Amino acid sequence: MSAQREGCAARRDDLAAYALGALTPDEAADFEGHLAGCDACRAELRWLTPAIDLIPASVEQLTPPETLKDNLMATVRAEAAESATAPAPQAERTRQPWWHGLRSLMLRPAVGMAALILLVAGIGAGWLLRGSDTVEPSTNVVRAEPVGNATPVAATVERTGDAGTLHVQALPPIRNDEVYEIWVQRAGVLEPSNTFVLSGEGTAEAAIPGPLTGGQAIYVTREPRGGSQQPTTKPVLQAPL
Repeated sequence: MSAQREGCAARRDDLAAYALGALTPDEAADFEGHLAGCDACRAELRWLTPAIDLIPASVEQLTPPETLKDNLMATVRAEAAESATAPAPQAERTRQPWWHGLRSLMLRPAVGMAALILLVAGIGAGWLLRGSDTVEPSTNVVRAEPVGNATPVAATVERTGDAGTLHVQALPPIRNDEVYEIWVQRAGVLEPSNTFVLSGEGTAEAAIPGPLTGGQAIYVTREPRGGSQQPTTKPVLQAPL
């Protein structure tokens, strides 16, 4: 394993905490220094951020029962007390199930609060979906069309509520150091949304995180791996919102 890959493995917990906004200012500054020189971590952060952004936008915002927060806080305090008397961890990290990583996040004060917020949001979503009076958001599917003289494509945009999904059946292949990037046009400005690559069959499905309210259209361009903050090539396809 190269030194860079070993460094990425050692910073994996920090990557999740940074995406949650749960690092201290000093920790965040240190990790941003690592991000500046690590293409792999920047790409993974761009992949992870839309999933985190979807959590509060995926369900109607309602107040959960007060006992839910009390029970969760009691669990966090109990775990923290247990860790205070536990032996110091070994210096070398070992691969563990994902829930062990969540437990370690909960035991860090700053990270624990962010993880608690996400956990409450997820349980709240399940609480809402269980209700018999839940109103499902409407779904609208539009065809994506090539832009200008771009190669013909086969793709659709499926919008449900304030988020969407791009379904690609055919797009021109790209180099290994490139990705396709999705943009939301809002007030005439293209805002970066998500990146994706094609499967071996030339197909793909990519999330388009919200909010899509106020957007006029979806565009897709070819960009360097890791994505761009501004388009560097002409769009290859577009779809109205």
